[in-house]
Amino acid sequence: MESVLLNISAGSGPEECAYAAALTLQVLQEEIKERKSISFRIIEAESSTINRNIRPALISLEGIAIGNLNAETLFVFMTGRP
Repeated sequence: MESVLLNISAGSGPEECAYAAALTLQVLQEEIKERKSISFRIIEAESSTINRNIRPALISLEGIAIGNLNAETLFVFMTGRP
């Protein structure tokens, strides 16, 4: 079984960036959940000053052929369009 570590971060941007990071994490988690061959696990996440927003989050994706995921694939997961 292969695994990939993915970091989602708001960096030092304003709170809107922390909100976007939280939304990205949420959408990615929902999309991965639909794929039975990939498991999703949050290794760590740092909360922002506003409830439910995040600064960084480290995620583990595990499954068969997970190494085939790339930035374009993840973009399609999150936007629903190629």
